[in-house]
Amino acid sequence: MFVRDAAMAYASQMRVQQSAAPLVSSMRAKMHATSEAELDRLRQRLPHLTASDWKAIEAAFTAVENKMLHDPTVKIR
Repeated sequence: MFVRDAAMAYASQMRVQQSAAPLVSSMRAKMHATSEAELDRLRQRLPHLTASDWKAIEAAFTAVENKMLHDPTVKIR
């Protein structure tokens, strides 16, 4: 019984993970697209910034994306 129950629980967990993968990908794509759109708006409003400034801003956006999506991604997986 114990082995069967464990096997069934494992199979259920695998189904959840497989069905969650597209959701995780979709969340990441949406967050990235939103960040890119905001960066484009900023570039129009702040054309005086240097390439170095933009690298720092882009790195900050990427860090925020990763931090915002880390917990939900870990919980889904």
